[in-house]
Formats: sequence, C-alpha cells, structure tokens
Amino acid sequence: MNRINPIIKEDIREIISDGKGIFDELEGKTLLITGSSGMIGSYFLHTIFELNKIFKKKCKVSAYIHGQIADKNSIHYLKNNENICFVQQDLSDNIDIQGKVDYIIHAASHASPDKYRRYPTETMKLNTLCLFHIMDYAVKNKSKVLFISSGEIYGNPEADQIPTSEDYVGRSNHLSERSCYAESKRFGETICINYFRKFAVNVKIARPIHVFGPNFSPDDSRVWADFIKSGLNGKDIEILGDGESSRGFCYIADGILQMWYIFLKGIPGGIYNVGNPLETTIKEFAQSICDIFDNKIGFKILNRIQSNASPIRSCPDISKVSREFGLSNKYALKEGLRKTIAWAERGLK
Repeated sequence: MNRINPIIKEDIREIISDGKGIFDELEGKTLLITGSSGMIGSYFLHTIFELNKIFKKKCKVSAYIHGQIADKNSIHYLKNNENICFVQQDLSDNIDIQGKVDYIIHAASHASPDKYRRYPTETMKLNTLCLFHIMDYAVKNKSKVLFISSGEIYGNPEADQIPTSEDYVGRSNHLSERSCYAESKRFGETICINYFRKFAVNVKIARPIHVFGPNFSPDDSRVWADFIKSGLNGKDIEILGDGESSRGFCYIADGILQMWYIFLKGIPGGIYNVGNPLETTIKEFAQSICDIFDNKIGFKILNRIQSNASPIRSCPDISKVSREFGLSNKYALKEGLRKTIAWAERGLK
C-alpha cells in the first residue's frame, strides 16, 4: 500500500474541515503518538499527514509501533515520510523519548477482548507503567498529553445511568477477565489526574465508547469487527447472547474529531466521553450489516450464557463534548458501516 486509502482520506479531510482551525497550533510542533498502527492511533497519524500538506512549517511526528507495519496496514504508505519517524518498541517495558516533544497522544493498548485476555500483564503495563514514564517526561518538558482511556471503566451501569455521563464512577468486577483492560484504564486516569493536580501537567482524558471503523486487524474480536468479517466471508453472523444488549456505536471519523477537540481545546485535567448517545441493540446492529450485504447473509441468536459477559447496555452521554465544542455526530450507523466495509473489502482481505 503506497498511498492513503480513499475511504480514510475522505474521513481525514472531513475531520480537518470540521475542525475549523483548531489544528493551527500544531504547525511547526513535535508530536508523539503511541499505538500508531492501531485503529485510533493511525487516524491521528493520517490527520498529521494531511495537515502537513497545508502547514508551511511541518509537524514532526514520532510514531511508536510494537512490531513491523504490515503491508495492508493503513499507515504503510507513511513508512518513508520525511516528517514521520517510526519507533519500534515494546512500550509495556518502557518508553524511550528522544528530544523535545510538544504533544503526546498515548493510544497504545490492546483493545480487543481476545487480545487483552491473551496479554493481560502487557495491557496493564501499557496503561499504567508506560503512562508514568510519559507523565514524568511531560513534567520536565511541559508537554501536552492526551490519554486515550475507555468507556469500559463504567462497567455495567444501572439503567438510570444510561446514557452514562463522565461523573459516573463505574460498576465492574475488578477480578473478571476483562478487568485487566478496564481497571488499568481506570488507574491510568488516576495517574493523569494526580500529575495534573501535583505538577499542573496539561493532560486531557478521552473515553471512547464503541468506536468502530477502518484499520481494524483481522484478529480483532470486538463485536462489530466479528460481524463485519462474517459478512465479508459470506457467513451468517453469530450472536452469542440474546441480541438484546445495546451499544452506542460511533463511526471513527466522529470519534477522532471529538478527540482532537478534547486534546487541543479541552480543559486541562478534563475528562470527556467520546461516542454516540444513540443506542442500537446487537440484533439491530447485525441486521444493519445483513442489509448492507443485501441480505445474502443472516444472523443466528445462540443464547449462550457467557461467564464474562460484556455490559448489558453501554452508551455515552456526550453532552459535555457537545456543550464545550459544539459537536454532534455526523455519521449515521449504516453510513459508518458502509464505509468500514468498503475499506475492509480493499484492505482487510
């Protein structure tokens, strides 16, 4: 892949256009992004690539990755870009930051349930130990930091807490198999807030909730990725539970725009939900995918009891993002799914 995928390019141009000049402060600055090859981190990287076509003074990026960049990864075209330096490092042990960095986005973490269950200690270290090193660096160098947390910290909220606002403290089992991810994200937020209080680090916390879109990996086990892969393979979708659980699914272009606003215009020490407040049941979500595939596939409800089941309802209140930045979601569910599937047909197979 030697150029940006057209689906992603369209998304990034919309993000920059809708950003209304918030990106100007990045001109001539240095930026560090962890998790640069992942779904969220890559969109930040694509944004800088497009912004550098506009900037007279280029934004220089240190893009941290864990392994080699796969040929089909959406950032492969950036491997030889003069403004982007890829750093291959296992950040669960440490992070080696060279030179002066003005902005840091910490997006490195296993987010797929199969991945963080397989690598629980690495997941916890990425969200805590690595973050300690980043915050210590930020104290000395006055860097601005964005920590990509997760709506998983809310656990399984009570019905009267849906949609869930940022001041809800969460309700989850800290000993479950999912806890390595949710609890380390929670502690990561604690690290950020205490560095803000003690050292006045300009840190913001974003909690993305069920963000989906291009550049997911073939082994991604999140429900939306599994369902899309079934469609691509011409197989019926299998819903493990009863299909009545609900989610606020958010297309990544909406989510990334919200995160850029949080990072560049949010209140220091601020915590913000990122997502879509409209609930969709898993059964409705599956049917939407079937519709896009012209109903050549269907879905099966297996009604299996899951010992480590995900939340029954998970949907964010994004009124804080709407109030402070004037943002509302642009992409309807099916439009986001069509774009994701169009990318996957070209980039995933």
